[in-house]
Amino acid sequence: MCLRERDLNRLDENLSNQQKQYETKMEGAQQSLEKAKSRIVLVEQDRNDAMRRVEAGEERVRELESLIEDDRLENETEIDTMINDFKETESEVIALWNKRIEAL
Repeated sequence: MCLRERDLNRLDENLSNQQKQYETKMEGAQQSLEKAKSRIVLVEQDRNDAMRRVEAGEERVRELESLIEDDRLENETEIDTMINDFKETESEVIALWNKRIEAL
């Protein structure tokens, strides 16, 4: 085998090794890319789940605020009614006492 053939064989061998290394590195990079994509999908799912929980929580807060406001209005009405009933009773008692005082 002449020198030129050996050089060509060595170059072919180097080229073949470089191609194998390239393919190995590309496979590794592709696997890393696929793992990263899978992680992104999981993160997005978690984010979406969290957003749904937040939205459900916000809806529940709005419901509770509405119930509290309804109760507040009901209580105000009830208190106003009680105050008016008391004032009416008070007026009747005062009138009754005034009649008794006048009778003395």
